[in-house]
Amino acid sequence: MLALLTLAALAQVPDGVDVEDLDRWDAGADAFLDGPAGCWELVGHATWEWNFGRFGTSRGDAAFVGRLDDGVWTGFHIESMGEISRRGKQEELWTYNDEPRFAPMFGKLSGGRVTVSGDDGEVVTSRRSNDGTPGNLLRQSLDELSTDVETAYAQWDSSRSGVVYLRVVPLNDRTNAPSTEVSSFFPGGASVPTTMEVAFPEKFTRGTFPRFKVVGARADLRAKTHGSQIFPEAEAVSFEIGVLGFRFSGAQTIQYRSARRCEAPEPDGPQVVSPSPEPLVIEPSPEPAAPVVDREPEASAGPRVITIDGEPDSPITIE
Repeated sequence: MLALLTLAALAQVPDGVDVEDLDRWDAGADAFLDGPAGCWELVGHATWEWNFGRFGTSRGDAAFVGRLDDGVWTGFHIESMGEISRRGKQEELWTYNDEPRFAPMFGKLSGGRVTVSGDDGEVVTSRRSNDGTPGNLLRQSLDELSTDVETAYAQWDSSRSGVVYLRVVPLNDRTNAPSTEVSSFFPGGASVPTTMEVAFPEKFTRGTFPRFKVVGARADLRAKTHGSQIFPEAEAVSFEIGVLGFRFSGAQTIQYRSARRCEAPEPDGPQVVSPSPEPLVIEPSPEPAAPVVDREPEASAGPRVITIDGEPDSPITIE
């Protein structure tokens, strides 16, 4: 029976798709995190909730326009849409902060320029230092957690008509060590995936002193293809950390609304991206594509959980 099922699954694989070509799927998953080739201005919306326990909290949202140049963020303008924050034992306040509260997992972060519109519409500009090679946050996190040995395999998913590429990254060299699983889905066996899901171990510890425990860490990313290009559509991450008796938790979601090729200088103020007369709209996939943060009451002791539920409010528009 197992042999028959295997043959039936292989019979559905399109010609030219070599499921066992792991180098191809690994390269595609790597390209997925970089985003489109060339220079693009992306407009999006970010929501976050950071809880530092007795030290303070921050939750809010912001609109942004960023310049992504061959996978490297070189400039950002952030328009705060309001934030509820608390420092120490102070009461919560509604503010328009002049500091960025989120960081994308798509693309590499570098020493680009960041401008933020704060209270009274004042625009604060800063140039982030670049002490090294631009890096991708998700790649760096996985590299810091991984060992010299990891497992990877691919299989055809007949129910979704695509290739699932799975990396299993153990946290240490011990037998039966907890592992992080990175799953990428290539629809129809395409060269790049449209989803990536990162499931960290439910609980694991890091560091020497102080040691800290990470609980319920998870990241989900969604993208859309246009020709040979891959454009970010949505991403979400959440986690909880316990150290020295203190609990900290965080969650953020980013949804990308539109993308167009760069024109002249980096964005240095609020911008409105106007669609072309006949913009190309990438329709949402049948699967949910907009990460949503479930915000639990502050008194809850459990980790905040991100879920992928529902389609994006507005599919990304490529101009």
